[in-house]
Amino acid sequence: MVHCGCSWEFFVSALSEKQGGGESMYASHDEGFIRGRVLHLENKRLEVLRRLRRDTDMLEEHARYKLQVLIPEIDAAFGRVRDGTYGVCASCEEPIPRARLERRPEAARCVECQEEADRVRTAHAAVS
Repeated sequence: MVHCGCSWEFFVSALSEKQGGGESMYASHDEGFIRGRVLHLENKRLEVLRRLRRDTDMLEEHARYKLQVLIPEIDAAFGRVRDGTYGVCASCEEPIPRARLERRPEAARCVECQEEADRVRTAHAAVS
């Protein structure tokens, strides 16, 4: 069994040395119990590393979303501010409600038109 690069024997000897070379404070527990705890620690360490990997993947996905979708949407909103069309729905050309712009200042469409665009995109993706 290996614990962070150390053999089981190294682990046991390190515990003994920590107690001044005398009897380990774990002498009251049998070796099987200690091995079980070490195995549990190994499994817990692996679980934490797996979670970290999953969380890192999720963070990377979120960062990609920001770079690929959100930043271009924000840049496009600045373009609409410059050309005087900010706050006007790109689909129906009606004013986008203030509450929507407060919640999503980069919005290019009103809620109804955005929902329709999302349905069309989803249907198109399902066919592809």
